Amino acid sequence: MLGLIGGMVATTLVYQGLYFVQKQPLGVVLGIESKAEYLRRFVYDYQAMEYLNNNLRPGDRVLMMWDGNSYYCKTHCLPDTDQTRWLRLIGQNPTVESVSKTLSEMNVTHLFFSQGDFAWFSKYHDPSGIHRQAMQYFLEVFQEACTRDIYHDKYVTIYKITCLDIVEIK
Repeated sequence: MLGLIGGMVATTLVYQGLYFVQKQPLGVVLGIESKAEYLRRFVYDYQAMEYLNNNLRPGDRVLMMWDGNSYYCKTHCLPDTDQTRWLRLIGQNPTVESVSKTLSEMNVTHLFFSQGDFAWFSKYHDPSGIHRQAMQYFLEVFQEACTRDIYHDKYVTIYKITCLDIVEIK
């Protein structure tokens, strides 16, 4: 029994050591590195969240498409915790105009698209391809007619919705 406990403790210490070497948190603990610098290194969408927190107006609201992780987004984000919000939105609204109207009613002014979150979700949880079709609609129809790219990095694109007040899109 003592050997089992000792083995578990040793395994835990090895994993903690590997984590410590990989993540290098000592700089943050000692105050050499800021929390924001550390998070930029390890949270893929932290820079996009910083952009939202620093550049959006108080009433702006961001729909996070296929992304339920809004921890670092202070007040603006509407996370997609079940990763189906965009799919349901376009399923219930057959035209760009009706999608735009529904987003306006939700007070959504921006869309947050994480390539990695969508890729993971579509790879492991979309055997029928319906989410890929919803993304294709976004990229080929809605994005072109109704958005402007205001932030883009390796992982995330943030779009401003430009047609919220447009009654009819030609």
